[in-house]
Amino acid sequence: MTEFEQLPHLQFPLAQLPHPQLPLPQIIEELSVETILQQKITRLTELFAAHHIPYNVEKTAYDPVVIQLQAAAYEELLLRQRINEVARDNLLEFARGTSLDHLGDFHGVTRLLDEDDERFRRRIRLNRQGHSTGGTAPRYQYFALSSDIRVKDAFVYRVGKSPLIHVALFSDSPSGVADEALIAKVQAALDYPHVKMTNDHILVKSAVQRIINVSADLWLLPDESPLVLEKAEQNLRAEWARAQKLGRDLSLSWILSRLMVEGVHHVNITHPFEDILVAPDEAVALGEIVLCERGRAY
Repeated sequence: MTEFEQLPHLQFPLAQLPHPQLPLPQIIEELSVETILQQKITRLTELFAAHHIPYNVEKTAYDPVVIQLQAAAYEELLLRQRINEVARDNLLEFARGTSLDHLGDFHGVTRLLDEDDERFRRRIRLNRQGHSTGGTAPRYQYFALSSDIRVKDAFVYRVGKSPLIHVALFSDSPSGVADEALIAKVQAALDYPHVKMTNDHILVKSAVQRIINVSADLWLLPDESPLVLEKAEQNLRAEWARAQKLGRDLSLSWILSRLMVEGVHHVNITHPFEDILVAPDEAVALGEIVLCERGRAY
């Protein structure tokens, strides 16, 4: 085994873009110490040959020349990785922490207290998209999200030809329900003269209008721990938190599939009794989840 094969953690893969349709920035390189080292060894052997210097031990790990090239390759890797990091810190998709704060400041957006990078990044993007002489959905989304850190998401829409603009809020509470105090705060923020367009009428409400309790009987595999019931509940809540949106129905088949975690043999849903159909301008939340172990089976 050669020395450079023993060097740990020297592969720097390209970061994944949040928007797959965008090509990766050319300035960000995929780096490998093995590739850099091989390039240096190849160049060195070419120079030796050009000067008629015998050299054929480039594959020997303990050759002094190879050891020196390994050190040089490692130093070059760190330098080029630092260049990658600097490039990323100047791109909205990749910047994080204080680098993202400076990008936000450039666009006139300040991070809220306790706001994470992804939420802050989204507000910066919405701020840019909302620059218009007319009221746009991104504009009102931006000001709704900026009004309070508890706003998890905001959907802006009209019903038919009505001039009334609806803003439906999801809060960061487990149910997603926006309480009256939060609704009032967002309403005031959107009614502010420099925010609302002159002819716009805005109504803020909670997106979640119904809370659905779920109960089910579960049969586990013979050797499975009863703790799998807790795992099934956690999976159901986590999956619905990702899927929850305006107009999204809560079907029995969807609930069943999320309760069928590893270790569960059979599920019988006892509540709700039928699919929960949701109006286009409403959302539902999960309330109490009661799972009962009814036996063991294959």
